[in-house]
Amino acid sequence: MTTQGLILWLILLLTAILAVLVWLAALGYILAYIGLAVLTTVSLIGLGLSFGLVHTKIAAERQQQMFIDNAQENLSIMSALQSVQNKQNQNLMQQLGQVSRLPQPGQQNGFMIADGIFDELED
Repeated sequence: MTTQGLILWLILLLTAILAVLVWLAALGYILAYIGLAVLTTVSLIGLGLSFGLVHTKIAAERQQQMFIDNAQENLSIMSALQSVQNKQNQNLMQQLGQVSRLPQPGQQNGFMIADGIFDELED
């Protein structure tokens, strides 16, 4: 049995009980009045709970949509920042390519110091 079928049978059962209680109350039975009061109270409480559940569901869906929107916005911001950082890195690498490089460790570019130049300072 599906949920909709179960709900339909419960509604039909409550309607039948309500009709019997109204008929008995019209005949003057006190227990029928008490039963109508109980049925009315339970129905109103159930209606209030149903409204509460619907409200909670709508609020949860709205909150979920806000979270998804926020996540998409954050992803787009991070993508834009990454693009900017990539451009900055490319510019830095181009600037580094233009700067003269240090000599490789086997090359001798620079000053040649004679071996005995500091011998005079020791005396």
